[in-house]
Amino acid sequence: MSFLSPCRAVLLQSTRPSLASTTKRSLLAAHFYQQRHASTKHPKGFAPPSQDDLDELRERTIEFARREIPQEVAQHVDHSNEFPNEMWQKMGEAGFLGITADEDYGGLAMGYQAHCTVMEELSRASGM
Repeated sequence: MSFLSPCRAVLLQSTRPSLASTTKRSLLAAHFYQQRHASTKHPKGFAPPSQDDLDELRERTIEFARREIPQEVAQHVDHSNEFPNEMWQKMGEAGFLGITADEDYGGLAMGYQAHCTVMEELSRASGM
């Protein structure tokens, strides 16, 4: 149970709606959330990647980072605060650009969890 200051408790009591209207609002809110669909930012027919897919993506990203982002490159990027243009091509070839884009547009349609997995590993590599 959370602590309420005496002023806050009085304010809540004086503005608290009746039990009937609170229950009605709760039921309407529950209905709304039950009917709510997945984010419309995902491609049509989006199915979240399995944990195996995410693990494989993480391993591919780690291998890419070991191969393409050695410590010297990471340090140079950190000091110059400039992203190397040649890295865009390499990341595209590895499939890391467009992870969230629909397959109709050349993306992987894997969603934001996959995007975050790639970003996490690339960030980890550039912070070594």
